[in-house]
Amino acid sequence: MPMRWVISPVVTEVTPEGISRYPKISRMADPGRTPKLNRDDLIFVQPTYQHTSIISDGLGRPGEADEWCLSLVFGADLTPLGLDPALVNVIEEDFAGVAAMRVALDLTPRQSAWTMARHDRTRERLIERGARTDGLGLDARLFLWLDALAARVHGRHGGIRALRVTERVA
Repeated sequence: MPMRWVISPVVTEVTPEGISRYPKISRMADPGRTPKLNRDDLIFVQPTYQHTSIISDGLGRPGEADEWCLSLVFGADLTPLGLDPALVNVIEEDFAGVAAMRVALDLTPRQSAWTMARHDRTRERLIERGARTDGLGLDARLFLWLDALAARVHGRHGGIRALRVTERVA
């Protein structure tokens, strides 16, 4: 299933049961998946995107971003993600699967034939969100770029490679 790293706004809901925080993408319908029958209401519901997200706990710890998160989004049709201006395709690349993503993230922008314009756009995305970009040049592996964002969201996160990501099915 195709996947993409995105910066997603965090939605905070206050209910009688408590406070809930989740990435905006977690409630977005994936138009490439077959609608499922909701047996309670007897209506068909469009499945949402699957994701693995690095999100803060919302306690406002110094240096952590509470209003956005870093998400690896899985979906049959990622087109709507590119149409929503609130979502940012961090490294401007989609991956065909987990293995392809792992190989790509071990490469550098230079090895991936990034243009200087793409390098500068990506670096600016990180700077705009307060991520540390020292050392993130054309020869820094791409997982380090994502780690810089992850550290900004959740300072105690173990890094992108610590995420348990398995192949998703539609």
